[in-house]
Amino acid sequence: MTRVPPTQWDRSVSWKCSLAVTLGCFLVGSGSWGQEALGQVEAGKVQTVAKADEGGETVPGSVPFWTEEQTPVDFLEAVGLVAKARWRQLYRPPPTTPSPDRTRTAVTLGFLVGESYLCVQAADAQQFRNNNQEVMTYCRTLGFGEKVSPMLLGQAKLAEMEQWTELKVSVIEGYQALEQSLMDQRDEDLAVLLKLGVWLRTLEIVSSVVLESPEADFKKLCVGSPALIEELRGAYVQMPESVREGDVGKEVGHLLDFLWRNWGRPDLVEPNSDVVQKTHERLVQSARKLSLK
Repeated sequence: MTRVPPTQWDRSVSWKCSLAVTLGCFLVGSGSWGQEALGQVEAGKVQTVAKADEGGETVPGSVPFWTEEQTPVDFLEAVGLVAKARWRQLYRPPPTTPSPDRTRTAVTLGFLVGESYLCVQAADAQQFRNNNQEVMTYCRTLGFGEKVSPMLLGQAKLAEMEQWTELKVSVIEGYQALEQSLMDQRDEDLAVLLKLGVWLRTLEIVSSVVLESPEADFKKLCVGSPALIEELRGAYVQMPESVREGDVGKEVGHLLDFLWRNWGRPDLVEPNSDVVQKTHERLVQSARKLSLK
């Protein structure tokens, strides 16, 4: 993920700009998917989400900006552009005590980061702070809790003050800090699993939103685009064979293969409701195996 520019103004504009381009990129995907929606984005006519209301549902607003940056935060926001998402109904239970298996702990940390994005989207301060405590626990287990503690405490304070724009920026930068901490420890394979966990939790959330909107044609948003799937598969194959052949690595690999077969192949036509249902079930099943055992 590309780093967010350093100044407060640039960070704010960058976050707003990322919404419109993400909608365009993820709706288009491949072939003719989403051409009409992309034209609306280019004309500045697409409605987006300004914030969540008290029930955790999205409230529309206008975003006429563009940028090339794309993160899971932007993806969730883009889904809110076109679907009425009841974010607070999509929380999941906290994970169990961190596993001695560092690969499982790393991917679970990724799921927790994805959960923090959901809490921000729902504008739920208490849920964010609860989840942030779980993030801290897993960071400590992986050996860099002290290093990121001030950042996580700062995020909790932003949530308490309901400074959602600033918190959105902080959680993006926070993911980068966690990733860098693993890289500094020479845990490159765990950094990849962190990234995959973040995206897999994000896709699990979005597939739930799509299923709850059967009256609208949101199916193409279910897993984003073939380009996203290829990026995740490309990250996966970077890991050592010993990691890919472990229990966690095998489960992630099987899930990514499933997503590619059903969403990423260039010869696929537009997905139907059965594919969406199967995709959601597969994402939920893998999430339980990877991070809730």
